[in-house]
Amino acid sequence: MRAGKKRHRVTIQQSTPATSSSGEVTLTWATFATVFLESRQTAGGETEIAEAGAAEAEYVFSTRWTPGVTPEMRIVMTLRGSTRTFEINRVDDVQLRGIEMHLYCTEAAN
Repeated sequence: MRAGKKRHRVTIQQSTPATSSSGEVTLTWATFATVFLESRQTAGGETEIAEAGAAEAEYVFSTRWTPGVTPEMRIVMTLRGSTRTFEINRVDDVQLRGIEMHLYCTEAAN
């Protein structure tokens, strides 16, 4: 793994329940880890969501192994003042060695 290619600093967030003053439980996002990663767009296309076309792009992010990362989490990246959110679809331990992982993600247009 080449650390020099991991130039994007991102936040991996996990969903956590929060209770309001009225007792209502809602889900909020909390920081799980901050990591540097390498990004690569793998595909893009159109997906029908609720009878409306939405552009969707797929990415693979490579980073150092971080125990506990699951597909229920998301990645938040800020580039040039713009914040982008990626849903993690799959987490792969490269060569099953616990050194590097690939995060297969989807970014849906807002």
